[in-house]
Amino acid sequence: MAEKWLSDLPQSMYNTSDDILRLPLMSSVCTKRDWNINFRFDHLDIWNSSVLAAVLRPDDDSLAIFEQFVEERTRLNTQFHERFNFFTDSKTYTPHVSLGYFANEEGAQKALSSLHDWNTWFKSALQDSVLSFNHASLYGLTDMITFFKTDAC
Repeated sequence: MAEKWLSDLPQSMYNTSDDILRLPLMSSVCTKRDWNINFRFDHLDIWNSSVLAAVLRPDDDSLAIFEQFVEERTRLNTQFHERFNFFTDSKTYTPHVSLGYFANEEGAQKALSSLHDWNTWFKSALQDSVLSFNHASLYGLTDMITFFKTDAC
């Protein structure tokens, strides 16, 4: 059921079974509106020769609540797998902001030569910046350009 729902996105959102969204709706990942986790820039990385990502780390005052969030997120993913026999995410959670997508692997390889300089510049420019995360939203994607947000969370 979950695989069919995912393969039919975004059209399947219009006729979504409550069963699919019930787990996230009941999870504290979505119901808690005051996570109040502050993130700081850690480093830039190129993932899978396709994504330039700004990897984030929780600031020192947010470590405990961040660990709680990760535990709740892991619990939700496990429950989803047990219920639908479908993995929704990787086992490790890496908070990040996707800055851009490369058109091809060649572009990503060319960018690697600039990554060190970009990291130096970003660390300097963002050293005092904080990105605050208060609550989760439920997003989906059908490809790397078609994202949508549900009203579930």
